[in-house]
Formats: sequence, C-alpha cells, structure tokens
Amino acid sequence: MKRWPLAWAALLAVVVFAYRWQLDLGFTDTDAWADVVAANQPFSYQLTMPLTDGVGGRNANFFRPVVNLHFWGMRAVLGTSAALWQAWDLSLHLVCVLGLGAVVRAAGGRQSVALAAGALFGLHPIAVEVVPAVARSIDVLMAVFVLLGTWALLTRRLAVAVVAALLAMGTKESALAVIPALPIGAAFLYGRRAAFRTGAPLVVGLLVFLVMRGWVLDGAGGYSDSVLNLYGLEWVLRTTALELLAPGFGHHFVDWSWGPQLALGILATTGVAAAAYSVRDQRGALVGLVWLVLPLLLFGVLGVYGRRHLYLPLLGWCTVFAFVLHHRYARWAALCAVGFIVPHTPLVHPDEDWGLNDDVTGSVLAIEDDIRALPEGANVWVVDRCIRLNNDPARVVWFQEGESQNNCIASYSLQAWVDEVHGGVNLSRLSATYPDGPLEQADVSVEDDVLVVRRGENRRFFYKAAREAGWEFSGEGDTFRLHMLEPDNDWILVLGGAEASLVAVP
Repeated sequence: MKRWPLAWAALLAVVVFAYRWQLDLGFTDTDAWADVVAANQPFSYQLTMPLTDGVGGRNANFFRPVVNLHFWGMRAVLGTSAALWQAWDLSLHLVCVLGLGAVVRAAGGRQSVALAAGALFGLHPIAVEVVPAVARSIDVLMAVFVLLGTWALLTRRLAVAVVAALLAMGTKESALAVIPALPIGAAFLYGRRAAFRTGAPLVVGLLVFLVMRGWVLDGAGGYSDSVLNLYGLEWVLRTTALELLAPGFGHHFVDWSWGPQLALGILATTGVAAAAYSVRDQRGALVGLVWLVLPLLLFGVLGVYGRRHLYLPLLGWCTVFAFVLHHRYARWAALCAVGFIVPHTPLVHPDEDWGLNDDVTGSVLAIEDDIRALPEGANVWVVDRCIRLNNDPARVVWFQEGESQNNCIASYSLQAWVDEVHGGVNLSRLSATYPDGPLEQADVSVEDDVLVVRRGENRRFFYKAAREAGWEFSGEGDTFRLHMLEPDNDWILVLGGAEASLVAVP
C-alpha cells in the first residue's frame, strides 16, 4: 500500500521542518571545533588517535576510532562548512527514525506501531540535546549502528549484526551495554550455533578494542580514575522516567527536598514499568526495553549519567511507548502522557539556546582577521568564556535550578581553531561565565593602564591561574576592571556580542 511510504515521507518532512533552525548553527558545542581540527589529521593517524587528538584532556579521554574516521570523512568531503556538518547530523537523526521503524517491523510490529515509534523519537524534546550539537553526533552515529545491528539480528543477517556491533563499540562505549544482547538474542531466536557465530567475534573484537584503548589512552581513560560511581543509579532512578515522560517541566520542582523528588521519580518509573509489562508479549517492546534499561544501568554504575546521554535509551522508550499506544486499555494513559511531551517538542517549541551558544563562538570567528594579525608569541587572555548557557527552562535538567547541559565551546576547542588560524598565538583563561540569556556585546575601554569591561551582570568567576600570572580584578555591578602587573605581548579577548573584543593589555 502506498499510504505507508507517504506517511513516512511526511514524517521525515515534519522532522526536518521541526529542526530547520539547526541548519543555521555553527560548531556550537564544547568539543566541536576540536573535533573539526583533529579531523584534519592524516587518515592513518585517526585509527590510533584519542578523541579530539588529545587536546580535550580528561574531558575527551576516550578512544573512538570510528568517530575519528567519521569526522575525518566529513572534513574531507564537507570541509569546515558548519551548515553541511549540521545537515549531516540531522540526516543521521532521520536515518535513526527510519531505522527504528525498520526494527519495529522486523520484530513483528505493525506499520502503525513503527510509525508511532518513529514520530515519538524524531520529535521528542530530549533529542534536541544531541542532534544540533556536532560533538554529540557521536550518540546519533552509535544509535545508527545499534539499530542496524538489531535489525540484522532480527532478520538473521548475523554477519551484518556483528559488524554493526563492532562499529557501535568503536563509536562510543555506551554501546557495550547493549552488545551482549546480540548473542543472547541469537540464542533465543536461532539456537546455540547462531549465538556462537555472533558472540565469538564480538569477544575477540572487544579484547582487541580494550588493548588498543589502553595503549592509546595509556590507562583506563574516561572522565576520572575511578571506574564505579554508584551514586549515578540514584540519579537515574530519580530523574530518567521524568525526563522522558515530561521533558521541560523539571524546573517547577526545584524546591522539593530529596525525599519527595525520589518518590516522584520512583512513581514515574513504576508507571513506565507497568506500561512495559502490559506489552510484554510483543517482541518489539522487549527490544525497546533492552535499549532503555541496559544503557541506563551502565550510566548509573559508572556515574556518567546526564540528559545528553539519553539518546540511545530514548530509542527504547519510544519503542515501548508506541506499543503501549496500541494496547487496548493502556493506550488511554499513554495518550494522556503525550500531552506532557507535545509542549516542548521542537515542532512547536523551536530551540533557541544552541543559537545563543553559536553567537558566543561566532563572536570569535568574526574577528579572524584580527587574530591573524596578532604578533608571533602573543598570549591572549580569554574573558567571559561561556561555560554553560541557561536560557530556556525547557532545557533545564529535572530538579535543577537553571542548570541545563547546553555547554558552550571549550577553551581547548578555541585554541584548536586559533592554531589553524595563527599557530603562534596562545590562549589563556582569565574569566568564565554562566549567562542566563544572550551574552551581550561588551564595552571595553582603557583608563590609564586598567582595562574596563562593561556588560550586563552574569554569574562570573576569575581563574586562580590568571591571578598567579599577575592579573588584578575589581568591580561591581555591570562593570569590572582588569590590571596586569607586567604585561608582555599580552592581549584580552572578550567573548560575546556580534564580535568579540580583542584589546592589547596596556
């Protein structure tokens, strides 16, 4: 019947329309420019290179060769056109929408269930945390491979399933949560021989990956030396179901104490579990539970859980939810739950915060000629680098006051871009800020040997290293003063506004 292909085409068109603002964005997020610059390294080096070529330090202390090759290919084909990189990220999201539908169908679900799952996933507000962020496209790419591997397993294409699983492993460590489900699923579906045919190469691949990872990273890698941080399980239980069921409403519950917050989280989790139990006889719903539960357990055990990590679990949640929507009785509760999602879906609530991030990054790119004209060996002190921009309450993490995961460009990403523009300039950190809206243009002037910066008040802090290097700070309200004791080829770079301000230190 032609109506289903038309329905899927219409859904993809709606998703593209909902994310139309993404195509105007630049390299907005923490690691993006570092990834773009690292992608310019030779092809052979990408296979043994840490993420961001190591410039991200502990913040990007991972070995992800598939990601490196992915970015290398994008840089080779798309150059440094942010619009094309953003279009590719959105295309990967559309592939996930179609892939989710294909998996639901392969698991025996009806076309209407598949379309519902695709629509929920394509337009869910949580995806905004990932899809427009170039560095976070890692999660989207991993999801593509997880979907391919699951579809291949369900259609008995075991060799394809193994390759897809290995690619997912090399894309992001989160895939390790669901990869064991492949040989287990093969055993249930096709018997022991099929389980061995999938499990044996996966074990070999995992061992090779771990050896390579330890060699490239010179250790375990990750954000910290401690591997297990079980406090993440409490955070998962308290917030995940609420983030998926009612994204955008968390800021209303900031004043609740820990006990009521946990009780609300348990109540929401119980509701999701009851809904999943109602469709336990559906193979597709079981697949969704694997995608939902196993990554969350891994995040909780490792203590790395955050709203931006929910892209893969979102696949599972949308799958289960789609089956519940077609249940004879449970559908009514599910339809009510949709009402909590619709207000903040990008279709009716387009995101603005990534654009505000982009304004901060763009303020530096706008003065590229000034950066090129700096003398060799110039030391540029960065003033008011935005660490995290909090503007839209819908982006706030559940139970947190004004705390989103809308991270701005990192210092090492700025340095990576500057290195491509002018290899003889060093950036140093002077101050950082957490703006609650646009980082407006600063007025910078020189009074005797003091730099005076005027702009609206924001949460701001000055780095200890800057003070140790000879900087003195003072000020109140919307004005602060900077004085350096013995400047020597030093400059300040004040971010924000249409253009950043680059001024020599007197």
